[in-house]
Amino acid sequence: MLGRHLDVVEVLVVPQVSVPWKWRRWPRGGARPYFAVPVGVAWSYQSRNWTRAVTEDWNSRPGLSAGAAIGLEIYWSRRWGTLVELGYQARFLSADVVSTPVDEPQAQVSERVTTTQHQILFSVGLLVGLRK
Repeated sequence: MLGRHLDVVEVLVVPQVSVPWKWRRWPRGGARPYFAVPVGVAWSYQSRNWTRAVTEDWNSRPGLSAGAAIGLEIYWSRRWGTLVELGYQARFLSADVVSTPVDEPQAQVSERVTTTQHQILFSVGLLVGLRK
């Protein structure tokens, strides 16, 4: 992957399982710990071309994105809260790459490229409740 810069677009479904917790009403609005399993489809695309001696066309194939997370929602009131989440995400991607030498266009080569990306994610967010 030397010289390539890949970006990823993914669509995830994130099922959550609430964890039993005896301090459910702590602090004021309550807290909800959970486990989550984000799973979905990912597409990669090349945002920086390899242009030294070869021009490439990156034809992405749908890949798999899967992970696990543990999080805590803390509600300060019925309408406001905070989210803290720690997770791991793995993406399994592939593409058909057509390489064309700049000085010899008839020597075009096509190959299948596969890659796996791993990420550790830490998220902090604001929760806005819709309850009155």
